Amino acid sequence: MKKIFLLLACVATLSACNTNTGGEDPLITRYKQIGALFYLGTLNQLAYNLDPFDMAFRLNTLITETQNEGGSLDDLNSSALKTRLFGATTITKEGPVYTLNLATVAPDDIRSGTIRINTADGTLKDGHTWTLSLPKDEPYMVSIEGYLASVGAADYSITAEAENKWKVYLNGLVCKTKSESGTSGNTEGSNWSGNMTIVQVDNPGDQTLNGISTSSYTVEISNTTKVTTAYFLDAITVRTLTPLTYYSPKCKQMITNGSMSIHLAESEDLLDFAYAKWTPGTEDCKPTIALDYHGVDIPVSSGGDSSND
Repeated sequence: MKKIFLLLACVATLSACNTNTGGEDPLITRYKQIGALFYLGTLNQLAYNLDPFDMAFRLNTLITETQNEGGSLDDLNSSALKTRLFGATTITKEGPVYTLNLATVAPDDIRSGTIRINTADGTLKDGHTWTLSLPKDEPYMVSIEGYLASVGAADYSITAEAENKWKVYLNGLVCKTKSESGTSGNTEGSNWSGNMTIVQVDNPGDQTLNGISTSSYTVEISNTTKVTTAYFLDAITVRTLTPLTYYSPKCKQMITNGSMSIHLAESEDLLDFAYAKWTPGTEDCKPTIALDYHGVDIPVSSGGDSSND
């Protein structure tokens, strides 16, 4: 997240600036810049695509724990768990619809605005679908590591396909970003549609706080064709080749395993794609990352920063 805007200054529209001072072929330098931009921009966009799911999943845990304790779902704000999961956010309920008036505060994470979630009077168990209202004309805001983003979507729904598996459907998700310095990426914001499949690897069926917080999660991306991110203008097609281990109790929100391809959607050159593969390392939370674009290897640290920027 921290280095994406350094890249944007050079290649926001894939017009590379020349950072080559060591006699490297300018074409190779350009490939490295584009590949790094694809990699960083897509990963950052994925974090924002998943944020509404995060809010819904927290609500599901709060509802589950409240029901287990025999409490009332009409007054979740008095719950200590509500404060732990949502900070100063207030939650109101009208029938099956919960309104989150966001004020979530964590070390690097602040939200504001409103998300409405229709739970259809059920939790995220097998067969149930939740729909989220994220109006584009009233997007909610989330700030992560100093980067402020507005998030809205035409459609955003979550269907429980199994006791530990959820299909997320996104249609026209628009995310616009701005840094504290005022730098922004794609001023039109993202235009992202497709599916994400999220699997709770450990403790399947346990949606209590202990069950979800001690589990790892994988994410698969599919049906994501000719989308744009909040970070560059060019349309891309994205898919996971193997599921991404996106979260673990030890490494938190960090990819430690899996692979993904990112194609330049409008190109007829079959080599115009970035390929990223994460392999667990010998040390926890330090995976080996292989990244290339157009067949050119791009050095990347386990922290996600390209050494070419």
